[in-house]
Amino acid sequence: MKKIFFSMLVILFTACGGSKDIKVDKLSFQKKSDTFSYNITIPQIKGSGNKSVEELNKKLASDAEVLVNSIEEGKKGVSEFYEEGFETFENSFGMTSILIGTYGISKGDANGQGSSESINIRNKDGKLITFDDVFTKEGETYLNEQVKAVVQGNVEKVILNSNGDKVTMFFNDPEVNIRNASMFFESDDVCFLFQNYELTPHSEGQPVFRFPKTEIQKFLLK
Repeated sequence: MKKIFFSMLVILFTACGGSKDIKVDKLSFQKKSDTFSYNITIPQIKGSGNKSVEELNKKLASDAEVLVNSIEEGKKGVSEFYEEGFETFENSFGMTSILIGTYGISKGDANGQGSSESINIRNKDGKLITFDDVFTKEGETYLNEQVKAVVQGNVEKVILNSNGDKVTMFFNDPEVNIRNASMFFESDDVCFLFQNYELTPHSEGQPVFRFPKTEIQKFLLK
Protein backbone atom coordinates (compact mmCIF):
# COMPACT_ATOMS: atom_id res chain seq x y z
CA MET A 1 0.00 0.00 0.00
CA LYS A 2 1.41 3.38 -0.94
CA LYS A 3 2.19 5.94 1.75
CA ILE A 4 -0.97 7.76 2.70
CA PHE A 5 0.08 10.95 4.46
CA PHE A 6 1.90 14.17 3.60
CA SER A 7 1.83 14.11 -0.19
CA MET A 8 2.19 17.81 -0.85
CA LEU A 9 1.85 17.77 -4.64
CA VAL A 10 -0.89 19.83 -6.25
CA ILE A 11 -3.92 17.57 -6.15
CA LEU A 12 -6.91 17.96 -8.46
CA PHE A 13 -9.20 14.94 -8.35
CA THR A 14 -12.29 14.50 -10.47
CA ALA A 15 -14.88 12.00 -9.30
CA CYS A 16 -15.87 9.54 -12.00
CA GLY A 17 -19.07 7.67 -12.58
CA GLY A 18 -21.39 10.11 -10.80
CA SER A 19 -23.82 12.87 -11.70
CA LYS A 20 -21.86 15.51 -9.77
CA ASP A 21 -18.65 16.98 -11.16
CA ILE A 22 -16.82 16.80 -7.82
CA LYS A 23 -13.25 18.05 -7.65
CA VAL A 24 -10.88 18.21 -4.70
CA ASP A 25 -8.58 21.22 -4.69
CA LYS A 26 -6.25 22.28 -1.88
CA LEU A 27 -5.44 25.17 0.46
CA SER A 28 -1.93 25.35 1.90
CA PHE A 29 -0.21 27.05 4.84
CA GLN A 30 3.55 26.78 5.28
CA LYS A 31 6.13 28.55 7.45
CA LYS A 32 9.34 27.77 9.30
CA SER A 33 11.22 29.72 11.96
CA ASP A 34 13.77 29.04 14.70
CA THR A 35 11.00 28.02 17.12
CA PHE A 36 8.30 26.39 14.99
CA SER A 37 7.53 24.77 11.68
CA TYR A 38 4.25 23.94 9.98
CA ASN A 39 3.28 22.55 6.59
CA ILE A 40 -0.48 22.23 6.22
CA THR A 41 -2.45 21.22 3.13
CA ILE A 42 -6.21 20.80 3.48
CA PRO A 43 -8.83 19.72 0.93
CA GLN A 44 -11.36 22.10 -0.56
CA ILE A 45 -14.19 20.20 -2.23
CA LYS A 46 -15.85 21.73 -5.28
CA GLY A 47 -18.92 20.82 -7.31
CA SER A 48 -20.94 18.85 -4.75
CA GLY A 49 -23.84 21.30 -4.67
CA ASN A 50 -24.21 20.41 -0.99
CA LYS A 51 -24.35 23.08 1.71
CA SER A 52 -22.91 20.66 4.28
CA VAL A 53 -19.83 20.19 2.11
CA GLU A 54 -19.51 23.94 1.65
CA GLU A 55 -19.66 24.40 5.42
CA LEU A 56 -17.05 21.66 5.83
CA ASN A 57 -14.73 23.55 3.48
CA LYS A 58 -15.10 26.67 5.61
CA LYS A 59 -14.50 24.74 8.83
CA LEU A 60 -11.36 23.07 7.51
CA ALA A 61 -9.97 26.45 6.44
CA SER A 62 -10.96 28.16 9.69
CA ASP A 63 -9.48 25.39 11.85
CA ALA A 64 -6.22 25.57 9.91
CA GLU A 65 -5.99 29.33 10.37
CA VAL A 66 -6.63 29.05 14.11
CA LEU A 67 -3.98 26.35 14.41
CA VAL A 68 -1.44 28.38 12.44
CA ASN A 69 -1.98 31.39 14.71
CA SER A 70 -1.64 29.20 17.82
CA ILE A 71 1.62 27.70 16.56
CA GLU A 72 3.09 31.10 15.70
CA GLU A 73 2.06 32.50 19.09
CA GLY A 74 3.67 29.53 20.84
CA LYS A 75 0.56 28.65 22.85
CA LYS A 76 0.98 25.97 25.50
CA GLY A 77 0.22 22.44 24.34
CA VAL A 78 0.36 23.34 20.65
CA SER A 79 2.80 21.51 18.39
CA GLU A 80 6.07 23.21 17.52
CA PHE A 81 6.42 20.97 14.48
CA TYR A 82 3.23 20.17 12.60
CA GLU A 83 2.36 18.57 9.26
CA GLU A 84 -1.02 17.93 7.71
CA GLY A 85 -1.80 16.48 4.31
CA PHE A 86 -4.45 14.54 2.47
CA GLU A 87 -4.93 12.01 -0.29
CA THR A 88 -7.88 11.09 -2.51
CA PHE A 89 -8.67 7.54 -3.62
CA GLU A 90 -10.22 6.25 -6.82
CA ASN A 91 -12.72 3.51 -6.09
CA SER A 92 -15.60 1.46 -7.48
CA PHE A 93 -18.10 2.56 -4.82
CA GLY A 94 -19.08 5.84 -6.48
CA MET A 95 -17.46 7.88 -3.70
CA THR A 96 -15.12 10.82 -3.51
CA SER A 97 -12.99 9.52 -0.67
CA ILE A 98 -10.45 11.68 1.16
CA LEU A 99 -8.12 10.79 4.01
CA ILE A 100 -6.52 13.59 6.02
CA GLY A 101 -3.43 12.82 8.09
CA THR A 102 -1.79 14.96 10.76
CA TYR A 103 1.47 14.69 12.69
CA GLY A 104 2.70 17.03 15.40
CA ILE A 105 5.43 17.24 18.02
CA SER A 106 5.04 19.50 21.05
CA LYS A 107 7.90 20.98 23.07
CA GLY A 108 9.49 18.38 25.33
CA ASP A 109 7.74 15.40 23.73
CA ALA A 110 9.85 12.37 22.83
CA ASN A 111 7.31 11.10 20.29
CA GLY A 112 5.03 12.95 17.95
CA GLN A 113 1.32 12.34 17.69
CA GLY A 114 -0.42 11.34 14.48
CA SER A 115 -4.11 11.18 13.69
CA SER A 116 -6.43 10.73 10.75
CA GLU A 117 -9.83 11.84 9.56
CA SER A 118 -11.79 10.75 6.52
CA ILE A 119 -14.31 12.53 4.31
CA ASN A 120 -16.57 10.53 1.98
CA ILE A 121 -18.97 12.09 -0.50
CA ARG A 122 -21.43 10.16 -2.65
CA ASN A 123 -20.84 11.23 -6.24
CA LYS A 124 -24.40 10.85 -7.50
CA ASP A 125 -25.88 13.45 -5.14
CA GLY A 126 -22.96 15.13 -3.34
CA LYS A 127 -24.02 13.88 0.11
CA LEU A 128 -21.54 13.48 2.96
CA ILE A 129 -21.54 9.78 3.86
CA THR A 130 -21.10 8.22 7.31
CA PHE A 131 -20.68 4.62 8.45
CA ASP A 132 -24.46 4.30 8.95
CA ASP A 133 -25.05 5.24 5.30
CA VAL A 134 -22.89 2.33 4.15
CA PHE A 135 -23.31 -0.65 6.51
CA THR A 136 -26.13 -2.56 8.13
CA LYS A 137 -26.02 -3.38 11.86
CA GLU A 138 -25.03 -6.92 10.93
CA GLY A 139 -22.19 -5.44 8.93
CA GLU A 140 -20.93 -3.49 11.93
CA THR A 141 -20.92 -6.68 14.00
CA TYR A 142 -19.10 -8.59 11.27
CA LEU A 143 -16.39 -5.93 10.85
CA ASN A 144 -15.76 -5.74 14.59
CA GLU A 145 -15.52 -9.52 14.81
CA GLN A 146 -13.07 -9.72 11.90
CA VAL A 147 -10.78 -7.01 13.28
CA LYS A 148 -10.85 -8.61 16.73
CA ALA A 149 -9.99 -12.02 15.26
CA VAL A 150 -6.89 -10.58 13.58
CA VAL A 151 -5.82 -8.65 16.68
CA GLN A 152 -6.17 -11.76 18.87
CA GLY A 153 -4.22 -13.86 16.37
CA ASN A 154 -7.15 -16.14 15.53
CA VAL A 155 -7.00 -15.18 11.85
CA GLU A 156 -3.82 -14.88 9.82
CA LYS A 157 -4.02 -11.72 7.76
CA VAL A 158 -1.30 -9.28 6.75
CA ILE A 159 -2.12 -5.80 8.04
CA LEU A 160 -0.18 -2.77 6.84
CA ASN A 161 0.00 0.60 8.55
CA SER A 162 -0.61 3.99 6.92
CA ASN A 163 3.01 4.06 5.70
CA GLY A 164 2.69 0.68 4.01
CA ASP A 165 4.75 -1.19 6.62
CA LYS A 166 3.64 -4.55 8.02
CA VAL A 167 2.07 -4.42 11.50
CA THR A 168 3.70 -7.09 13.66
CA MET A 169 2.27 -6.41 17.13
CA PHE A 170 -1.15 -5.65 18.61
CA PHE A 171 -2.14 -4.92 22.19
CA ASN A 172 -3.53 -7.84 24.20
CA ASP A 173 -7.33 -7.85 23.86
CA PRO A 174 -7.93 -4.14 23.07
CA GLU A 175 -11.49 -2.87 22.76
CA VAL A 176 -12.38 -2.95 19.07
CA ASN A 177 -14.85 -0.42 17.69
CA ILE A 178 -14.90 -0.07 13.92
CA ARG A 179 -16.62 3.30 14.26
CA ASN A 180 -13.49 4.74 15.85
CA ALA A 181 -11.55 4.11 12.65
CA SER A 182 -11.33 6.46 9.67
CA MET A 183 -13.31 4.85 6.86
CA PHE A 184 -12.23 5.41 3.26
CA PHE A 185 -12.76 3.72 -0.10
CA GLU A 186 -9.90 2.60 -2.34
CA SER A 187 -10.27 0.51 -5.50
CA ASP A 188 -12.68 -2.34 -4.58
CA ASP A 189 -11.99 -2.15 -0.82
CA VAL A 190 -13.57 -0.41 2.15
CA CYS A 191 -10.67 0.54 4.42
CA PHE A 192 -10.55 1.36 8.14
CA LEU A 193 -7.56 3.17 9.57
CA PHE A 194 -7.24 2.99 13.37
CA GLN A 195 -5.56 5.72 15.40
CA ASN A 196 -2.25 5.44 17.24
CA TYR A 197 -2.44 3.48 20.50
CA GLU A 198 -5.94 2.14 19.84
CA LEU A 199 -4.91 -1.34 18.70
CA THR A 200 -1.13 -1.11 18.53
CA PRO A 201 1.91 0.44 20.23
CA HIS A 202 3.23 3.72 18.83
CA SER A 203 6.03 1.93 16.99
CA GLU A 204 3.53 0.02 14.83
CA GLY A 205 1.88 3.11 13.42
CA GLN A 206 -1.77 3.30 12.39
CA PRO A 207 -3.06 -0.09 11.14
CA VAL A 208 -5.32 -0.22 8.09
CA PHE A 209 -7.88 -3.04 7.78
CA ARG A 210 -9.12 -3.60 4.24
CA PHE A 211 -12.36 -5.40 3.31
CA PRO A 212 -12.97 -6.29 -0.36
CA LYS A 213 -16.39 -5.51 -1.76
CA THR A 214 -16.91 -9.20 -2.53
CA GLU A 215 -16.50 -10.04 1.16
CA ILE A 216 -18.83 -7.41 2.61
CA GLN A 217 -21.34 -6.98 -0.24
CA LYS A 218 -24.23 -8.51 1.75
CA PHE A 219 -23.70 -5.96 4.54
CA LEU A 220 -23.81 -2.89 2.30
CA LEU A 221 -26.94 -0.75 2.30
CA LYS A 222 -28.51 -0.27 -1.10
